[in-house]
Amino acid sequence: MKENKNEIQINIQELFLRYAGSMFNLLKSEFTTQLEISQQDRVFYDLLDFISKRYKNKNFRSLTTKDYWEDGSPMRRTILSIGYGTHYLKYNNKYIEVVLEKGEHAHNASLRLTILGRDASLLVKLINEISNKNKLKNELEVYKFKSGDWMYIKCQKKRPLSSVFLKEEIKQRLLSQLSSFKSREDWYIKNGIPYQLGILLHGGSGTGKSSLARAIAGLLNYNIYYLPVSKLTDIETAMEELPNNSLVIIEDIDCNSGTHSRGGENNLDDSENKENENKDKAAQDISFAESLSKVFSDTSGLLNSIDGIMSSHGRILVATTNYIEKLDKAFLRPGRFDLKLEIGYVDEEILKLFFGRHFADYKLDNKFKIKPRVTVAMLQQYLLEGMDAEQIAGLIGE
Repeated sequence: MKENKNEIQINIQELFLRYAGSMFNLLKSEFTTQLEISQQDRVFYDLLDFISKRYKNKNFRSLTTKDYWEDGSPMRRTILSIGYGTHYLKYNNKYIEVVLEKGEHAHNASLRLTILGRDASLLVKLINEISNKNKLKNELEVYKFKSGDWMYIKCQKKRPLSSVFLKEEIKQRLLSQLSSFKSREDWYIKNGIPYQLGILLHGGSGTGKSSLARAIAGLLNYNIYYLPVSKLTDIETAMEELPNNSLVIIEDIDCNSGTHSRGGENNLDDSENKENENKDKAAQDISFAESLSKVFSDTSGLLNSIDGIMSSHGRILVATTNYIEKLDKAFLRPGRFDLKLEIGYVDEEILKLFFGRHFADYKLDNKFKIKPRVTVAMLQQYLLEGMDAEQIAGLIGE
């Protein structure tokens, strides 16, 4: 009998604890406001940094360190801030519960902020204060796609277009295309066309394609989203998760074999080609489809993502390649890349721009001839090594 009473008491206690917990969670959800912040967002790091500075004299029970890119600096620094668990902070004379939680993977931690009441203005004010404090007019946020999501990496200074040495004709084509794109948003919407733009930069290594891509982001004030060519298999997910008005950069897109030309040129004479034309074409198509399937689980998904069907509003995609001839025609059709610019080697026009900026008093001989395949990267490297105009001219001249 006594054992039965003990069992009844235990069951009542378990029932009470179970329903008490459920009731508490219900009340908490009804009478509090929460804000979830993922580690993928820049504000995650900004908030930890803000706490470490604003509440540096507070005795937190646990602490942790985080690598952090501060105010556009090219160097990382480590901040000491709150550790995993629950903390209570007083902000504007009101308490905020701050919970730092680990994620399943290394970069999937999150912050959860909870306040009493249904008015979210306190949280909005906190985030605005943090954003205004850390936002610089001359910096952009940089994200990279990994682990199935866009991860905040750092901030970097905007690169002015004037710092990229371009032929005037190329520069004007680019500016005209960007101006047309920005001014015709309503036209895109009215005609049911996805409001996106694709730009393909092609040319030799070191000619300045990546620098130009970053300059485009600075010109438009778009944050940069790097999609590694190794992650093209995840391009659908990447584009679906992309914020509006963002610039996606895919460098060396030709390094993924799934974008390569079908090839399969025949060396047979005309009669043999004519006789086997349909058969060969079918075989080539099958071969191409099979090779693509090894790289992309859904080829149409890749092309649709480049077309803009899956992408966010206002997206600009900038892809670079050293070997445009390797790319299949399917990736070069209008609507996927609206503008194709060849960024070539240094010629007389580019060299005059370079010398005009760095050595304004130096005059090149009218008979000066440049060696083949001289790149802007080479000129900049000579400059960093402390060479003067005469030395650089001697190295690049024939």
